[in-house]
Amino acid sequence: DHPDHFPQWAKTHIEDAQAKTHAGHFYRRADFARYISAQLEAATGKNNLRQVPARVADIRPAQQGWQVLCDDRTEYHGTSLLLATGNPEPQWPIPNRFKDSSTLIRTPWRGDWLERIDSTAAICLVGSGLTAMDALSGLAERDHQGPISLLTPHGILPPEQVGWEPGDPFLWPDTRRASDFLHVAFQMLRAGFWEEPEWQQRFSALRSGISTAWQKLPVEDRMKLQRRAGWLWSLARFRASPQTVEAARNMKDRGQLTMIPSPLKSLESTGSTGWRLGLAHEGSLNAN
Repeated sequence: DHPDHFPQWAKTHIEDAQAKTHAGHFYRRADFARYISAQLEAATGKNNLRQVPARVADIRPAQQGWQVLCDDRTEYHGTSLLLATGNPEPQWPIPNRFKDSSTLIRTPWRGDWLERIDSTAAICLVGSGLTAMDALSGLAERDHQGPISLLTPHGILPPEQVGWEPGDPFLWPDTRRASDFLHVAFQMLRAGFWEEPEWQQRFSALRSGISTAWQKLPVEDRMKLQRRAGWLWSLARFRASPQTVEAARNMKDRGQLTMIPSPLKSLESTGSTGWRLGLAHEGSLNAN
């Protein structure tokens, strides 16, 4: 109900001179986590909030609402059901028999892994989304000196978020096929470059009614669009902060960061020296 609630909270609770950029304020995930915790602590009826450490295995309609079955065989009932899973923890894109460790990091969101990395270690990042951008920024803040490889199947990083102003929402026509849906989006976005304010404004306008248009598509067409253009849409939708983009560019300019357009194919331990990563496009690389 209050879109500016977090920015107002940040003014009095966050001290981060680097958060301010030409495109607005971009705060750290840890600070946003503090904000969420503070809101939950102050929420009315917080004592009625119960956190259940279980995974939902099945959902069934019940006589007065819904029945939720969990993997630990517990059951819960509710008159309303809200899907709010958020982002699941990252999973390796290949079968992996190795456990998480100080040199094999599956969940980097907490940021504590940066404290255990040798400043000259050879680093490999698997993936090229916002998590990878945050990792690059964290390494830059610690003045990491070792080489960094980044596996990106499509060879590109997220575009930089720029300062754009909201425009009028886009009125989607009636689209019932994947080809029509894609054509409408292409016509709206083909002009300009995705790091220009006008382009990002049009993209935001396009998103305003996209949920309704998406729901009208047959399931098969949605899956087709996900396979063919889902990765590109995610890059355009989840743009990177100016701070992380600057860190990545500086690393590339001085030859420290190498982008490798290949998915990960295999992972082998080389003992005390680290890891050997097999690449889908042949070849391999070593990392500490």
